[in-house]
Amino acid sequence: LPWTFQLVAVPDAMADKRHIYHGSLDQRMREDDAFDEKAEASGHIMKAPGAQGRQESATMNRARQEHERKMAAFESQKSRQFDAVPTNDLQVKARLREYGEPICMFGEGPYERRERLRGVLAGRGDAGAAGAGPGGKGSQERFFTEGSQELKLARRAIAAFSLKRTKQRLATERVEREQEGPLEEEERLERFHDKLRGDIVSQLSQIGDNRPLTCGRISPDGQSLCTGGWSGLVKLWSIPDCKHKITFKGHEDRVHGVAFEPTGNFKVGLATGSADSLIRLYSLTEEMPVSELKGHEERVNKVLF
Repeated sequence: LPWTFQLVAVPDAMADKRHIYHGSLDQRMREDDAFDEKAEASGHIMKAPGAQGRQESATMNRARQEHERKMAAFESQKSRQFDAVPTNDLQVKARLREYGEPICMFGEGPYERRERLRGVLAGRGDAGAAGAGPGGKGSQERFFTEGSQELKLARRAIAAFSLKRTKQRLATERVEREQEGPLEEEERLERFHDKLRGDIVSQLSQIGDNRPLTCGRISPDGQSLCTGGWSGLVKLWSIPDCKHKITFKGHEDRVHGVAFEPTGNFKVGLATGSADSLIRLYSLTEEMPVSELKGHEERVNKVLF
């Protein structure tokens, strides 16, 4: 059989057709349908038989469903950032238990557990109402502790004392900065750097832990340095050679504070505070604690005698 071909004039609107669209798919498909009907009426194109039309219709439906699915996922992800999930780890675990979810997963910390609860709430459609559990009861979490009247008056007095002097200091610095030229500022900074380099000298460097260090204290006699870090270990070093003397064990989470007993008259020579909510007391000659103090619900950031 002979092969035939047909020349078809392409309208300018079709020649200028773009391939990237922005906005609603429904609106775009309505515009395409109107253009096809207009082109068919003018005789420029011939629509495919019914089977091809049905195939194109099914393709458009799948595209529309995929678009709606992605939009729903985007809206769900967007709403998750506004969920008021509890900040207390104990309450986060309780909420997960209420929803039938594992309260702890392997390698999961408090932050990851809170984000998992946020995802659970978003998946259940509880965005913005995370304070209510399955039973409809509101959250009992308190985000602040109301202070006493004496504390309020003391803070007001401190603010009145410091804000007035801060205002005067800033005004003086602004005047000095306006009167100071660019070269004078560079010379002032250079003098400051020279003073630091002259007064502060690095005598020795030592690797304190395989995880980041969070705190350090020098003993009252100036002969020892105590360090704590994310590993939960507390180490004692000699000064000035920085030789390791002993490692204190017992904490199961990050150590945030260490303090030496100032008098040296007791068996306890060191106190440590950790994110495991415990304060442990050590002698300076034994690795394990001689005692521990319980009662905190959250991490202990600082300890002092």
